[in-house]
Amino acid sequence: MIDVTISRLLCSLAALGDETRSFQLDAASPVECLQALVREYPSVAEWVYEPAGGLRRQVRFYVNGIELPEDAVSTTLKDDDRLYVFFFHM
Repeated sequence: MIDVTISRLLCSLAALGDETRSFQLDAASPVECLQALVREYPSVAEWVYEPAGGLRRQVRFYVNGIELPEDAVSTTLKDDDRLYVFFFHM
């Protein structure tokens, strides 16, 4: 299981509340974790995906405290990894 935390800003924008949210998910990559979160909380989708379907530039993933490069969002996660989904305002 992967420990996933969504940033406070993304939670607020997606009307999930004003605090960070944490979950445990069974997913193979950061993108799969994000897809699972969107299935559970559809309001997140408009903030993380472009209208054409790609990830917005404002979305960043951190695994165990290290930022993933944009071309590494499909990196395989290991059990007990900690994933932080960060959204920054441009």
